[in-house]
Amino acid sequence: NILIERIISNGQQTPPDFWYEQQTDEWVMLLSGKATLLFDHDEGQTLEMNTGEWVFIPALRRHRVVFTSQQPPCIWLAVHGNF
Repeated sequence: NILIERIISNGQQTPPDFWYEQQTDEWVMLLSGKATLLFDHDEGQTLEMNTGEWVFIPALRRHRVVFTSQQPPCIWLAVHGNF
């Protein structure tokens, strides 16, 4: 069971009181733009991403989006599954 998504962000961020904590692994690549992710389990580790970079997020790893560029917009390719 795999879910593939294309996500377009124009400055959106995860709401301050919400964390993504998915039941499946997620491999995500930034196809356009810049973004910053924040991880909860690593004492607030941030990951700044640029076009062409990717990250693997294991299931149940709490994370949130704290920045996405508007020009150019962020275009993400996300693949969810049990890897």
